[in-house]
Amino acid sequence: MSEIITLMPIIISFIKLSQNDRNDLTFVFHTIKNLKAKVNNYIIDQNIDSCEIVSDEEIKKSILSNSIFAIAKSGTVSLEICNLNIPSIIIYKINFINFFIIKLLINVKFANIVNIISNYEVIPELLQSKCNALNIYEKFKLFMTDENLRNKQILEYKKILKQIKTDVSPSKKISEILSKNLY
Repeated sequence: MSEIITLMPIIISFIKLSQNDRNDLTFVFHTIKNLKAKVNNYIIDQNIDSCEIVSDEEIKKSILSNSIFAIAKSGTVSLEICNLNIPSIIIYKINFINFFIIKLLINVKFANIVNIISNYEVIPELLQSKCNALNIYEKFKLFMTDENLRNKQILEYKKILKQIKTDVSPSKKISEILSKNLY
């Protein structure tokens, strides 16, 4: 099962909390084509009308470039978000057994590549038990009300992206940086 389906109840609860303060927002879900109908049905079942679901990468890029904030799972999408200078937070939740196994195998302070590279939390990470609607809402609200916080995060993005932009393969450069920060 995809992470987006696992996170849907949390995200829907977050959207409902957000709509109490702001009814001017549209929430966009990006998912693979095979899950688009399932996500759409979930949103309809929850009676949420300010959402869109996209599966096309070009549409995703267009929507991201016009976004004021992003909530993403940890992964390469966070680099896209950074490159577009969009303030963001990371959410991620997997079942306890998988989380426990991962923690045994991988010893890192952060889940997100941007935070790993910087060796501190540039992008707030709400993982496992911290990944709940209220925490997401509080971080979102903090970023929406604090322009300095948004600007500081974007400045940090630019520093990190400058570190990994190179003439050699980006994956090779990232591997070099990660190997320094992980060992």
